[in-house]
Amino acid sequence: MVKRSLLSACLAGALIAGASAAIADGPTDDALLPAPEISGFAAVETRLFFQAPAFAAQHDNRLSPSLTLQPEFNWRWNDGDDEFILVPYARIEPDDGKRTHSDLREALWLHVGDDWELRAGLGKVFWGVAESRHLVDVINQTDLLTDPDQEDKLGQPMVAPTDAVSLARERGIPVIVDAAAQDLRMADVLSYGADLTIFSAQKYLAAPTVGLVLGKKVPVAAFRAQDKGIGRGMKASKESILGLLAAVRARGAQDENTWRDAKADEAEAFAEALGTLSGVSARTVPDPTNGPFRRVEAAFGPTLSGRTAVEIAAALSEGDPAIFVYDADAQAGRLGFELMALLADERAILIERIRQLVE
Repeated sequence: MVKRSLLSACLAGALIAGASAAIADGPTDDALLPAPEISGFAAVETRLFFQAPAFAAQHDNRLSPSLTLQPEFNWRWNDGDDEFILVPYARIEPDDGKRTHSDLREALWLHVGDDWELRAGLGKVFWGVAESRHLVDVINQTDLLTDPDQEDKLGQPMVAPTDAVSLARERGIPVIVDAAAQDLRMADVLSYGADLTIFSAQKYLAAPTVGLVLGKKVPVAAFRAQDKGIGRGMKASKESILGLLAAVRARGAQDENTWRDAKADEAEAFAEALGTLSGVSARTVPDPTNGPFRRVEAAFGPTLSGRTAVEIAAALSEGDPAIFVYDADAQAGRLGFELMALLADERAILIERIRQLVE
């Protein structure tokens, strides 16, 4: 853990230095690193033991306290095109040296170009928000020292997908990318050069339930051949295909810059509205799956109702209509909101539901 923390610290320092150099090369007004947005949490936990130790090597303390600190620093510059996120973590437990540890959860630089994005550093990638057991949430190592529920993750160095494709090519391994809800980054994902890339059309593309398979001629032909084989029972209907074509045409006619600006304004307005509620602070954050939009993260401190973030997420999911939010960090008092599919009146309903729960 010491070696890992030292490596993480060196990487974070290099990224901060690089970000500072990038700013210094710009106009004089932007010569200094802008003041960061600061958030995070601190927690004190105490374990109570009612029985005396069974073995001589055990501590004779009936109360075993621990302290957890996780500050978050967020820098933005170049009109939001560059962002650096730094999230250190430390847990101190005097009675159990094995649980005392530190980590860099995130030390991530994000740069947004005209038609591309770059993420570099230590980050966290979360998959499977709708599942009780996140079977495909396998990118980051689990921090079992913090909590055995497997929800806490260690920061992980990010490897560009193009590098993974190159490694597979060198070994003659076919590459299939399950891009799922990445249709908003279709050109970027296709540039990885995979043999097959599969998108779910019923997600952000808002088409009927059908998939979109793109790739090289031979593997696409092999995929299509299954219409007369094991895939016959899952063959897309004519109605689904026509719906997909209509959705693709609508996406092609959409002005991307206008769309991005509108979604950014919606997220900022939603975060501002949440910030007016009792015990709630909110901000916009990059989409963790590299989508070209921002999500909203809300931190729930002491509320008038006394409800915690965990209780608020549960109450939202049990209401009518049921509302499901990103609750991976609920134990730390934070909930995430993705607003892509919500209309203005639906966002207003969500804010009102949260207001009723916190006040």
